[in-house]
Amino acid sequence: MIVNDEFAVAKAACQYLARQVQDDGQFVYLRSAKGKHLVNKPYNMLRHCGSVWAMAAFLRIEQHEETKQKCLKALEFARQQIVKCNSPEADAELLFILDRKAIAKLGGNALAYLAFDSFAGQDPLLQQGLLAGLHFFLTPEGAIKFSKFDPYLGLATDFVSEYYPGEAALALCTAGDFETAYRLTIALRDTRDKNKMTQDHWLMQALEVMIKHYLPIKTEGSEQKVRFCLQYLHDLYNEIFNNRVYLGRNTPVACRAEGILSYLAVLHAVGDVNRYIGVRVFLQQLMQELRSYQVQDGEIAGAFLDHNKARIDYTQHSLSVFIRFVAYQKAGIL
Repeated sequence: MIVNDEFAVAKAACQYLARQVQDDGQFVYLRSAKGKHLVNKPYNMLRHCGSVWAMAAFLRIEQHEETKQKCLKALEFARQQIVKCNSPEADAELLFILDRKAIAKLGGNALAYLAFDSFAGQDPLLQQGLLAGLHFFLTPEGAIKFSKFDPYLGLATDFVSEYYPGEAALALCTAGDFETAYRLTIALRDTRDKNKMTQDHWLMQALEVMIKHYLPIKTEGSEQKVRFCLQYLHDLYNEIFNNRVYLGRNTPVACRAEGILSYLAVLHAVGDVNRYIGVRVFLQQLMQELRSYQVQDGEIAGAFLDHNKARIDYTQHSLSVFIRFVAYQKAGIL
């Protein structure tokens, strides 16, 4: 039976993720549909931190001490993967979270910042260092210099990620660095999304935060920023609505729903009722599909399946959708 209550869906998902945190703070990263622990190498620190971030969103709605302790244990594991660097190009001490190949990633620093920020007061200096490390990936104009590099050899790669930029923009907004986030967004619109839109749910969340920040500031500059960000959001939503290549798989659907939630929140904030109604109907359709991917009982109850497997980020993104839906309902947005 598919659970229809959004909070119950989110709670089951959060409980599943909490059960996957092991004694050393790592998650059981991947399971089969029958619950078998599948070895997956290398361990992905972006998905580790993203899962903690999503669980923290649940804890803001309902406190649960055991789940909180599991999150803190997972954060301690993340802390152990962080290294300190110095550079003549930087004024501050740089911190980078590394993957198991000792590579620093723009998205890694962004999601690590979001995870640690979700538990305020844990380590402000660590957060400052991660933010300084994130800035190291960017030019002063907000463009991305590189997405991955080896801090031991000082070598950058030519790897390009579709989603690291949106993750970085959201982390910058969360840190209150709206001007850098805005410059990064302009650079993305002029480069990555110049000819064809990327269905970037992380960027849509960042645009929501930026618009809500600039909207009350009644200056010409702020109003111009709102217009730019709002048009960007419109374009990203239209790309999702008109190109539904993601249907039929849990995680791609969940990611688009995350972005659409941000779009709805902005339409509510600016009072665009006509668009709001149609977008909400579409969101409800996607969430109904998402419910069908959640396991209802057994060892992996609460998990979301994709390709008949339960990876932590499959559940992370769906948890984010349902708990943000509940939060926006409480705030009168939905």
